[in-house]
Amino acid sequence: MKRPVANYQPSAATLRRYGLLLDQYLGLVDHQRGECKICREKPPNGNLVIDHDHTSREIRGLLCQTCNFKVGHLDSINGQLEKFTAYLANGSGYFVPLAKKKTIVGHAKRWGNY
Repeated sequence: MKRPVANYQPSAATLRRYGLLLDQYLGLVDHQRGECKICREKPPNGNLVIDHDHTSREIRGLLCQTCNFKVGHLDSINGQLEKFTAYLANGSGYFVPLAKKKTIVGHAKRWGNY
């Protein structure tokens, strides 16, 4: 199997923390085609971080830094995800009014610069 071009390799300490050998990490990179497991984008720097379940310690996959950050926040609301999803899906029926456009002339006159 041809390996994707990897600009990034985790440190030996990171690999030890997750109990992985470099070949195993690169196998995950191959399996995911060098893409983040969530957004399916290839990070420009090739940096895919190891995501794991903090309770079971199971490695879930490799993520880009943005998705890893988001998953970290989702983990902290574990058990409430349905509530957040319902909140985002259902509006209140009230809308924020559109802001009036300010003209440069009006703005400048107000400050005495025109």
